[in-house]
Amino acid sequence: MTSLKDFLPRAGMVYTEDRDILGRQSRDDKILKALCKASFVRIAKGASDKQSKKNVNQALTEIFTVATEPHILNLVQYESRGIYAFWTSLQDNTPWAYYIGETMFFCFVWAMVKARRSWHANPRPPFNISMHSKTAIQIDAFLEKLDIYYSSVDDEIYKMAGRLDEDEDDDEEEEDENEDENEDEDEDQDMDQVEDEDGDEDEDQVEDELREGVDAMQIDDDL
Repeated sequence: MTSLKDFLPRAGMVYTEDRDILGRQSRDDKILKALCKASFVRIAKGASDKQSKKNVNQALTEIFTVATEPHILNLVQYESRGIYAFWTSLQDNTPWAYYIGETMFFCFVWAMVKARRSWHANPRPPFNISMHSKTAIQIDAFLEKLDIYYSSVDDEIYKMAGRLDEDEDDDEEEEDENEDENEDEDEDQDMDQVEDEDGDEDEDQVEDELREGVDAMQIDDDL
């Protein structure tokens, strides 16, 4: 089964061992779908995975290039919702992110940051940074400029991820409730149908008994 992880850059990145990046496969699928809609990824017979990976690498590199632009990065410094303003501005300047929710976009971008930091914490081949993916190298440039604001951004992302979990749990509960309601409606309809059928049978029985009574009366009259 094709997953988002199949198309992400590898050199200089260390992802979690889980198959998904965002903690749930459904979230990864939404990111992958957005990349497909933007034509970065093609999942079809005869499509080149190599070209798709190259496209995704370029798309991610552009995100972190935009993130280092002063008019966007400097938003982090503002005390009142500055970090949120930074993320929303970054998403507004990432056309393909139009297809996904803002919190999911924030969490995905930060998952890429975490993967790069994980490589620095536990390097593995290739060790030569010049051989790393463009995404990895651009994340380094972003983190260098983010500097002292890293912890603040990290804390905010943690909170956002928590809200994302809550929202999705609420959605799942609502879906379950809707399914239960639909099942109850189906059961009610089945019961109504059974009652109708029983009613029809009772009516038929009454009619049969009436006919028998009439026939008996006619026989008595003849006698």
